[in-house]
Amino acid sequence: MEFRTQMPQSYETNEDELRTMGLIMFESVGEASPELESVTFATENGKHSGTYTRARTGADPKGRKAWAEEKYVQWLDSMNDTYESFYHNEITELEVYRNCLPTDPHGYVEKV
Repeated sequence: MEFRTQMPQSYETNEDELRTMGLIMFESVGEASPELESVTFATENGKHSGTYTRARTGADPKGRKAWAEEKYVQWLDSMNDTYESFYHNEITELEVYRNCLPTDPHGYVEKV
């Protein structure tokens, strides 16, 4: 897999893309390898890196934060895929989601 070959969403960072590569690794070998707790991908020059961490009790708070942020991005992507055509608006931020679906309580969860 090559870094930066596809255009990321406007709100994604280089680190988000590299964490996604870690998620792909977990999806392919993580279930059969419970000892695998985190995967870090980095560019050759070391300028960018991203770590995907398996959610575990007592996990490093930085890893939990990255996990929660990744889940938030995944949720927002799925809401965009579901509602973008209905509301003729690209949902890239929580505020846009709230404007499209003001009564959905999910749109008012600001922290995971």
